[in-house]
Amino acid sequence: MKPTVNNRGVSHENGAIEAPHGSLKRRIAQALKLRGNSDFASESDYRRFIEGIVERLNKRCQGRLGEEQSHLTPLPEGKAMSYSPLTARVTTSSTISVKRGLYTVPSRLIGEQLRVHLYHDRLECYLGQSQVITLTRVYGTTPVGRARNIDYRHIIHSLAAKPQAFRFSALRDDLLPSASYHQLWALAQNQFTPQEACKWMVAVLRIACDHDCESVLAEQLLEQQQREGKLPALKTLQARYIGDPTTPPIPIRQHSINDYDGFLSGQWIAREAANG
Repeated sequence: MKPTVNNRGVSHENGAIEAPHGSLKRRIAQALKLRGNSDFASESDYRRFIEGIVERLNKRCQGRLGEEQSHLTPLPEGKAMSYSPLTARVTTSSTISVKRGLYTVPSRLIGEQLRVHLYHDRLECYLGQSQVITLTRVYGTTPVGRARNIDYRHIIHSLAAKPQAFRFSALRDDLLPSASYHQLWALAQNQFTPQEACKWMVAVLRIACDHDCESVLAEQLLEQQQREGKLPALKTLQARYIGDPTTPPIPIRQHSINDYDGFLSGQWIAREAANG
């Protein structure tokens, strides 16, 4: 056998690969039509569906494959690299941009440069040699713009220090995790002033993050609004979920200021000399 290479930019030279690929795509499309719909309960169900089609297709060449397998050498012990290595700088908004996708990462990583292992379904991000986070990969559905994978839990603690940034944030609608929180934000805008609405919404998101009660919290707040006709005040929320926000008493022990007289009169020099 004599190996050959294709010329760059001459796509029709890949016919030996493209033709079977097109045939497989047509078989999948026909199998979906026979199935009646393209809805699957989970990704694993879809994988089993595809594997069944591929298995039936590969039965045609099992004999020839068996003949060639006897002449093949063992596979390498090391795993082949199945990802694309990239680097991404974390912006001041705690986001990274990868392949037309915008992702949030924990705010502690702001300013750092991450090494990204880009898989077809996820991003594994490393700071130095340590893996810091794994993100679900998103794909854009339009020719322009970027898809977004925004998680409010990554930036809520830094946002709590400046809650007014929530109102003008380009990611504001993406930070609200569900339709219930969009409804709470609309109700807060109607009930409170713009500044108070931002502080209230950011506090709710922080409580949902810290206490891991995202869906339960939204349900309780909406029920209370329907029952009482208004949302609870911010201090009420803090007392209910965070406890007493007042500063606990700290005992102050003040030393005698007469000790400074020794420094002013130079007696500390004589004292050091005597001790020495």
